[in-house]
Amino acid sequence: LYSVINQMISGIDKKVLVFCNGIDTVHRVFVFLQLMLEDASSLAEYSSQLTSKQRSETMKAFQTGSKRILISSDTIARGI
Repeated sequence: LYSVINQMISGIDKKVLVFCNGIDTVHRVFVFLQLMLEDASSLAEYSSQLTSKQRSETMKAFQTGSKRILISSDTIARGI
């Protein structure tokens, strides 16, 4: 997973959306990538555990490109 994501974001303006099958998995993948990526500031977590405001802010950050990697549960599918 780490090397695939690194390759995918190596270009300018590339974004990666990773779907996980559960909220716990979202958090585990998020923490794993925070530890593994050189620049974890471009990483965001999106699940129903966040408040509505946090989800809106996270989605806006991903859409504008300030967050380039979004780890999400199926919650995001309802908002797309």
